[in-house]
Amino acid sequence: SEVKFAGAPTPAPPFTGVKTVGPAPGACATTTEITVAPGTTVYYCYTGTNTGSVDLVLHDLADTQLGAIFTGQPYTLAPGASVNTVAMGITASAVIDSDTTNVATWTAYSAGPTLVGHAQAEATVLVPNLSVELDKTVGTVSGECADTRSIWVPSGTTVYYCYAIEVDGA
Repeated sequence: SEVKFAGAPTPAPPFTGVKTVGPAPGACATTTEITVAPGTTVYYCYTGTNTGSVDLVLHDLADTQLGAIFTGQPYTLAPGASVNTVAMGITASAVIDSDTTNVATWTAYSAGPTLVGHAQAEATVLVPNLSVELDKTVGTVSGECADTRSIWVPSGTTVYYCYAIEVDGA
């Protein structure tokens, strides 16, 4: 048997946030997870939306990996409006050498200042563990890869090198 509780619905939070990550500066990516090579610079975009009923006029944004993005940032965000860090002229980037998941917390205040709400969002950057092997062989037949890594040939003989690359990992 199903039990239902009567009462007022849970109100929506007065502020929501989204964090995305991508490879291009000056743009908000649409992804919250990407895979890049070690040493790649990635760019984070943070978007805050006022889902409440009062203007939000002061903002703090912090990231668990990047630290404070801004503190006490004046920006009037009307009810129903959204803004992102790219539109605000703020660049948040990092050079990634290993798998990284970081969480952002955006806190928004109404006039007063009175805390109205905060939102958390995360993004993940994956760095595959790749190994690359190069094999070089030498032979005397054009268009074929020989099985030998060294050969003795008379002076003036044409030799052909073959290179094979194997990549392991994901």
